[in-house]
Amino acid sequence: MYKNIIVAVDGSPIADNAAKYAIELAKQLGAELTAVTVTESYEAAVLTSLAMVDPAEYRKLCKEHASDILLKATQMAEAAGVSCAAVHIDNQRPYKGIIKAAEEYGADLIVMGSYGRRGLEALLLGSQTTRLLTYTKVPTLVIR
Repeated sequence: MYKNIIVAVDGSPIADNAAKYAIELAKQLGAELTAVTVTESYEAAVLTSLAMVDPAEYRKLCKEHASDILLKATQMAEAAGVSCAAVHIDNQRPYKGIIKAAEEYGADLIVMGSYGRRGLEALLLGSQTTRLLTYTKVPTLVIR
């Protein structure tokens, strides 16, 4: 079945829930597990933000935040007896970073959470999950 699972994490309760599913699945299947978090590149952040931040400071803050998110995911996995690698990707769009990680690490399953937004809210806020499902060739399990 699945031998190499990637779980997308961003520190949200929804991503934590997806991580729990991925951890349990990896444990039951004896699969490798990799937690991936994606932060927007400095250029993308500046385009979407009114506040200007020094590029070096922005990268430092992103790295610290990503480390915290990945530490939480790996600790959850270790508590369940599952080894979990941690990957931080810098990309303009999270869904692209997740797809990149899945390709680079040879994942045969991506697990990610979704808020389940619909209608105008989905249109305005966008959906990284929908975009990922549109562009990835890797099977994806979406946890709500």
